[in-house]
Amino acid sequence: EHEVLAPDGELRWQQWRDRGFFDDQGRVVEYQAVGRDITERKHAEDKSKEILHRLGERVKELTALHHAARILQNEEHATVEWLQQFVGVLPSAWQYPEITAARVQLGELELATPNFKPTPWTQRADFSVAEGLQGAIEVAYLEERPAEQEGSFLAEERNLIDSLAEMLRSTMARKRAEQTLRENEAEL
Repeated sequence: EHEVLAPDGELRWQQWRDRGFFDDQGRVVEYQAVGRDITERKHAEDKSKEILHRLGERVKELTALHHAARILQNEEHATVEWLQQFVGVLPSAWQYPEITAARVQLGELELATPNFKPTPWTQRADFSVAEGLQGAIEVAYLEERPAEQEGSFLAEERNLIDSLAEMLRSTMARKRAEQTLRENEAEL
């Protein structure tokens, strides 16, 4: 199988099958070659590979969302512990997890993966919790990646970081409301 340039200038894929016919002395007496155009099949294979890749990326994102949600629902750990677990899950959801680092800021509190550093290839989602408490999630590639049609990060990754920020915001708001309720009950 190989690519050939068609007379109209289009690149096409050809598949060749050939065989020789031999006489009793082992000399080639006839040679047969059959070629066929397999361009459509190659395009379908490429499309299937792309679909499988995109599906794999969505599974990674959903898995990270699931892990993040389980961490945020855990009432046993202190805020710092579950935020550190939360930030540790983030790189696994991105397209290049091996060079991805993350950081979560919540007011004065800052938790990051050990390799985090700001780079030109960083995306950020800010959020606000009640009483003016500000927070942010940052995900950074530690080295440049090819900017496809969408830039360094996929559109789904930009949506993912916004979803994670909203999960963190709503969890923090709920925890603050529960704390206020406990304080009010204790005062009563």
